[in-house]
Amino acid sequence: MSAIEHSGQHRDFLSRTSAVRASNDHIASRAEALHFISRVPLLCECDNEGCRELVLVSLDEFRRLRRTGEALITPDHAPFGRCA
Repeated sequence: MSAIEHSGQHRDFLSRTSAVRASNDHIASRAEALHFISRVPLLCECDNEGCRELVLVSLDEFRRLRRTGEALITPDHAPFGRCA
């Protein structure tokens, strides 16, 4: 195990990531039910617990990200780096 896994950071990251992903899934589900045709504002899923950036994405792109297991991250944030 790495040092980060021994600390609470890894657990906190997984908890935040799970919560943000669940929120995005809920928002996307509601947008689909409301027949959104424009992009949907969703939360960045980067690893910075303080990040509140929004990402505008189509429902098709969101579904593709979920199918491939990729995280939804604003273009200027690194997937596993720190938010600016």
